[in-house]
Amino acid sequence: MREVTDTPEMEIGSWATTRGVALPFLLWLEGYTTQRVSLQMMNDLVYDENSPSYFQPNLSDGYLDELDRLFDRICKSPNDREKVIETKIEEVEGRLPDHEPAKGSQQREEYIELQKYIGVLRVLHDIAEVRYHIKKDPDEIEGYPPVVVYPPDPDRFSDNPDKYKQIEQRILEKERRAQFDKSTREFIRTMENPSRHKGRRIDVTDLIVDGEEFYQDLHHLQDLERDEITEELDDLIQPYVQVAESGVTDPHTGYDLHDIWRYFRYTWRTPYNTVPGRNINFLIRDAARELHPVMGIASIASSMMNLKRRDQYLGWRLDSVEEGLKREKQVNMVEHQLPKEERTPDQQTVEKPVTNYLETEQEWEERSKKHCQFIRSAVENSIEESIQNIRHDDFLTRFDDLTERDFKKATETAFTRLKQLEGMGTYVFKGKPHILQEDEDSENFENVFDPSEFELRESDLRDLDIEDTDPDSYDKTTLDTIGVSKSDLEALVLADVDEERREYDHQEFEQRLQQAFPSDIELDTFSEVPIDLEATKLDSFGPLEPEEIEDRVAYLGAVIKFRLKSETALFIKKRAHTLQKLLRDREFFLNHSDIKDDREFIEAALESEAGRRALRTALKETKKRRVGAGMMNIQVCGAIPPYSHLLGGKLVAMALTGPEIINTYREKYAGYESKIASAMKGAPVVKQNELVFLDTTGLYKVGSAQYDRVRVPAPNGQIEYEDIGETSGYGSVQFGAKTREQLATVTELLEDRKAVRGRFGEGVAPKMRQIRHGMENLGLDGDLLKHESPRVIYAVPLSEEFRDYLFGLVDSPEYYWSMDDTAQAQQSIYDHWKYRWVSKRVQRDQTLTESRRSIPLRTCP
Repeated sequence: MREVTDTPEMEIGSWATTRGVALPFLLWLEGYTTQRVSLQMMNDLVYDENSPSYFQPNLSDGYLDELDRLFDRICKSPNDREKVIETKIEEVEGRLPDHEPAKGSQQREEYIELQKYIGVLRVLHDIAEVRYHIKKDPDEIEGYPPVVVYPPDPDRFSDNPDKYKQIEQRILEKERRAQFDKSTREFIRTMENPSRHKGRRIDVTDLIVDGEEFYQDLHHLQDLERDEITEELDDLIQPYVQVAESGVTDPHTGYDLHDIWRYFRYTWRTPYNTVPGRNINFLIRDAARELHPVMGIASIASSMMNLKRRDQYLGWRLDSVEEGLKREKQVNMVEHQLPKEERTPDQQTVEKPVTNYLETEQEWEERSKKHCQFIRSAVENSIEESIQNIRHDDFLTRFDDLTERDFKKATETAFTRLKQLEGMGTYVFKGKPHILQEDEDSENFENVFDPSEFELRESDLRDLDIEDTDPDSYDKTTLDTIGVSKSDLEALVLADVDEERREYDHQEFEQRLQQAFPSDIELDTFSEVPIDLEATKLDSFGPLEPEEIEDRVAYLGAVIKFRLKSETALFIKKRAHTLQKLLRDREFFLNHSDIKDDREFIEAALESEAGRRALRTALKETKKRRVGAGMMNIQVCGAIPPYSHLLGGKLVAMALTGPEIINTYREKYAGYESKIASAMKGAPVVKQNELVFLDTTGLYKVGSAQYDRVRVPAPNGQIEYEDIGETSGYGSVQFGAKTREQLATVTELLEDRKAVRGRFGEGVAPKMRQIRHGMENLGLDGDLLKHESPRVIYAVPLSEEFRDYLFGLVDSPEYYWSMDDTAQAQQSIYDHWKYRWVSKRVQRDQTLTESRRSIPLRTCP
């Protein structure tokens, strides 16, 4: 396999750079991607002997015997083990009946066992494919079958990064190829088949620059000085960023901009998966050439909720609070000569640690003081603010003994009732499973609910008026669908605005709502969700303008939608569960508010379990408010040949830090209602939309040439891709789509429901939870989720105040860029790229020769 220059995330280098022959993408997909890493390389099995996992699934005796015999075949023919397992899967799947047997029948039990066996075989196939070592030894290994599996040694290729990357590429290839189903192939053919635009034949490959043409334009620059090259490049390469928005037509080709982006995205090594939350796709194009060809593509999306090393870097973890109190130091091992009497011919010296402090005691005191002041300011009000943003008025109406005072004082009544509400919501959300009786063992049931865990009785679960409605189903709610007329809302708005004070009379407004809305819509305590006067643009005296009335009607419609969402089973249990934690941990801050010294306050919190727990909760709440709105993850970033040979990947990485990206983010998500936060509050919640931080990961743990040494000078500082550590190496990359589907099927059959439904708001990492849940149901070791492929994490602050913003201490951060002339500032990034990187690459014969080999694709036959 050839090395992909500059952009390890993509495969297009080996697709578009052919040996002088035009090659359609689909033909390349059929041929080139079926090439395997050499047998000798793949048979170099180096495994981690310290991390064995028993492979003894929970199957019936007959299937365990069958699996045992399969392991015999695998051990006898290790070079063919994947084919052996694939053949077995085909044979076993052929035993499946045409229709799923009826519940309660004997055939149903046999059917479930067969599906479990298929799930075990698929897991076995996938771990064999990523080079797990399989060992069977009845004399040494207890249990049945007597089999353990060992993961590949994560350091097996530490001295050969190229070999390591080739192995990793094979792991990714399985998932990547799975995405090329019939509809995707049809899409690719459509894009590659010529169409007419403005009188000329056009296909998507016209957006790829011919390597020979590129070479002829650049080779005469080789002998010039770098300043002269940079000046010449201003006419030859003119990058710009374009938002690849669906439904917007490219004026140069007539294609939908998102379709162009999607076409090139399919050439990446990693599979194309959409993610919930925020997402913006970009094309980087060259205005210097006809049709403005594509130089690269990028995508930013909602950051992962939990990424340990990043959270430590930002300060969102308790261990980072503790680390900030320590004096900064460096410990080096220094060789010392042993005393004369202790020396031997074999040992004359010994290594001892030597500590060098990197700051004086005074500097340490000043820094730790600021650190504690920063943390306390951020966390002290975090819990109270979170409580205020969770609706609980409907909880008060469910219990006669629950009052507002109970929430303010965090009484036992509040905790008891909230626990019961959490249980009620959980029971409905789980599909009202079997209720465990006192004389029953939960181990005898796959899906069971124990009311005692939530201080409930079985009678409390009868006739519950809680529905397991998908919250997203309310996204299309209109006034008509819930029986509320727009004219009624307009009348309410006009009647309840005091034209002199321009404020709502909440009491009167509440009464009018009770009269206007149907009885089945719970809107009886609107004073808990006051109308946001600023959001509805009350900024002048006099009669309301039509637009102002429209704003208020739209706002009230949104309130109705989110109150309905908040009353679904999912959000009843989430609200009740979260309120229990917040009320509990608020007590620590209230009880220690008299401590004036910030360091003493933080140290007091760290010394007790209640204080540490309160800090964790407050930091988590702080993160929840900003992780989805103040930062984004770079999911896609890379260049298209021949620009990749000029380090175009670095251009894309640099461009993403620019002011035009920040403004695009601001504009797209201005007034954007946070779905989860709004459903928790029962009213629209619009978060701040300042993009102050980017994070991303390289494709491999050995680092990324694309992000290495990427620094962008800006008027107020320097932006840099900073290597801050590695991911933990747990994930689902080693398990293919068919395996995930089978694990989900097993779980659904065993628990008589879908345990992971992938609803927005249900929780983080649904794909990972789906796999983990399925593995547990098969009795397989959860350590099989450790794929031994950690990735380098990069942090990219876009503002000097990025931490202040992400901790909620400032709402309008100062950026490194001046936001007055964003076009000029963005252009400065391209100019810096040309001088810093391109001018040097153009002087190299090898670079131009490689770019010359890039051939545009032609249409499919």
